[in-house]
Amino acid sequence: MRTHYAWLASTAVLMLVAAATALRSVEGHSPADQDQISAAARQEIRSVEQEIDRIEAESLSRARSATLGRFHQIILLGKLIF
Repeated sequence: MRTHYAWLASTAVLMLVAAATALRSVEGHSPADQDQISAAARQEIRSVEQEIDRIEAESLSRARSATLGRFHQIILLGKLIF
């Protein structure tokens, strides 16, 4: 059982590092890059980002609030990874 939790923890850490790296690379883009994307596309991107943030917050909240069975752990891990 400990091996399972260690695996979940290490996977979560790797995903957080990957997310932080991705955020840093996005922040480095110049304003000229944004001019190449239409306003409608930017709005759609913002909408998708908000949905992802909502799913992530909901999943983290559920993971912290209760004891989860294996099935629910896998579902939440999948939501957090992807």
